[in-house]
Amino acid sequence: MKAMNMKSLILGLTISILSFSNINAQDVKLMEKKALESFKNQNYEKALGQYLELDAINPASKKGKYDYMIGMCYLSTSEKTKALPFLENAKENHKTSYVVYYYLGRAYMIEGNFEKATENLKIYQELLEAHVKMARLKFTLPSDMTDASRVHLEKTPEVVSELIAQCEAITSKNLEQSSQVLNK
Repeated sequence: MKAMNMKSLILGLTISILSFSNINAQDVKLMEKKALESFKNQNYEKALGQYLELDAINPASKKGKYDYMIGMCYLSTSEKTKALPFLENAKENHKTSYVVYYYLGRAYMIEGNFEKATENLKIYQELLEAHVKMARLKFTLPSDMTDASRVHLEKTPEVVSELIAQCEAITSKNLEQSSQVLNK
């Protein structure tokens, strides 16, 4: 009798879990749509909450995508310093746009790590230039390019060059100050 009750309990729990996960799977697309809409409307706090919720309930297969959006949201809020780990995770996901390097550069600038900022901005600059060349050769934008990539195609490499120059100047100044302290 106890074995029968245990089997019924296990079966009931399994059905409940499967039903719950099916509901979530159906709702995920709607949640993603709402989160993206909030982001596009520049309601970053709301979008952040929505993406954090998606990140908590959705399978790891979408992890990099959510990390990218969470990082971008954090950079657009007063909690900018929380962006870095999410953007680093997004970078590790091969499906993430090359634009992640731009945001990583910005996040490292906020953290005060200008060497890492320069490194990431230079990678972004190289990839941006490659995309610009490819777009000019095709006379159209590549079909696999995300909206974020399209926006960054419009940013000129000169803007990124200015950011890199700022980072390098600060790094040089910091090195000079460090060597002066060591020489005393």
